[in-house]
Amino acid sequence: MTRLIPPVLYGSDLPIAVLSAARLDGLLWGVHEGYCAVDEPDRPELRALALAPAVNEHDIVVGRTAAWVHGAGTAVIGALELRPRTRPPGAWRAGVRYREISVHASEVTRFGKSSPLVTTRSRTISDIAIDVHRTVHDIDLVLSLCDNDPDVVRACANDLAAARRRPGKTGGLEFFARVISAAERGQQRPEAA
Repeated sequence: MTRLIPPVLYGSDLPIAVLSAARLDGLLWGVHEGYCAVDEPDRPELRALALAPAVNEHDIVVGRTAAWVHGAGTAVIGALELRPRTRPPGAWRAGVRYREISVHASEVTRFGKSSPLVTTRSRTISDIAIDVHRTVHDIDLVLSLCDNDPDVVRACANDLAAARRRPGKTGGLEFFARVISAAERGQQRPEAA
């Protein structure tokens, strides 16, 4: 069955006033800077497509923005975080935080033919851990990405500990210790009386 409209609409598809009015009327819902039909469930494919206009072809969505694509949080926290492949001088844009990190091909995924590349969940967790620009949301983002499972965080911490020459490794391991503690506290349930 062919689609009559794309899953995510942008200001280039229809005037923003029309899209905003449809959103107010309950026909569309906002996803980042795009709009989706109300019968489209919130899922990583739509979130990645919503970022497509802001991401160049070979850039990779990383960090907190990748966490949002994977379903952590209701909105992108801070500036878009991208790892550029190459960029000519003067092409840096406001509202985008470019991270110069090495990403292996096995650490990226694409949710659809026209969606941007996004780091995997485990790589996203690691990127948040080693980031020197800590936010108050980081622990919650990582807990969401690992479904509040301390064993998943331990596995990521072990991978980071085994990595050689990884910038931010010491701070990342300290961060993982705090996340593991938070996950363990979250798993403790009060005993029934």
